[in-house]
Amino acid sequence: FGGRELSAGQKLKKTALVMQNVDRQLVMPTVLDELAEAWPGGRPDLKKLSAELSAWGLGQLAGRHPQSLSGGEKQRLALAAALNKKSELLVLDEPASGLDGRNLALAARAFNQAATHKAVLMITHDLDLLALTSPHEVKLTKTNF
Repeated sequence: FGGRELSAGQKLKKTALVMQNVDRQLVMPTVLDELAEAWPGGRPDLKKLSAELSAWGLGQLAGRHPQSLSGGEKQRLALAAALNKKSELLVLDEPASGLDGRNLALAARAFNQAATHKAVLMITHDLDLLALTSPHEVKLTKTNF
């Protein structure tokens, strides 16, 4: 990173990740706690957390267990947490999974905003998402290997 090797802990601090299966990364007891855990500089005030959850359409679910959410709600929660983490690299593996058109557009705007101050690496098959975001793409085909 910047020409130097990083320890595993340093890499973890500099990177935010949304996995293809977000069930494996939602571990906190409530939706609110899940977002707060990723917040830069520690837990912010409840007003800021609530506003962020509302922006993702999750405000009314703050007290629920993340594993009780629908697939799209889980995806939006994982995206909100990753996007709010103070990181220099955001890795998104199939971030559109479970998102309808409105939430896909919301996520695309958030990814574009994030790309103004961090590197965003997105792995996706979703051509609609690519059309809304990526100025650069690498297409992998059978002939690449």
